Amino acid sequence: MMKKLNKIIKISLALCLAMSLTNAEMIRDNKKEVVLDTETNLMWQDNSDAKTIEKRWITEENNDNKNYFDTSGDTAISYCKNLSLAGYQDWRLPSIEELRSIVDIAKSWPAISSNFRYVEKGNSYWSSSTYVREYYHHDAWSVYFADGSSRGEGHPKHIEQNVRCVRDGN
Repeated sequence: MMKKLNKIIKISLALCLAMSLTNAEMIRDNKKEVVLDTETNLMWQDNSDAKTIEKRWITEENNDNKNYFDTSGDTAISYCKNLSLAGYQDWRLPSIEELRSIVDIAKSWPAISSNFRYVEKGNSYWSSSTYVREYYHHDAWSVYFADGSSRGEGHPKHIEQNVRCVRDGN
């Protein structure tokens, strides 16, 4: 009985810690259409494009030529590099760790801080992180905000997914 109680307490503490890490202080700037995460000092794009823009990680041509790391052309990475929002031009595609940092595991559909207004719940969002496995580089990591899960394998870089850009908030 005592072992069971200790296990429940440990699980509860772990969940509380996880929730505190995922519920960092998020501040929305409605005028600029961004969300600032004061814990990580990252500024997140949160305009209507964050819900509607879908891009490939690499172009079909680069995929066909097995150029799995060439992100030139009309891609998610080039979209972020060219984004001008809130008076800033230094946007980039977030890493998988950065994208996971805005997941709120206490929520679902969408599993993201309520400060974000523009979320496509039924699609995944690209990260800049390649899914790496031996001789396997044609997939990339993404986050599915309907439930907050992240996926690498099975997300080919040449398919379209949503894009949410980020910048350092200084």
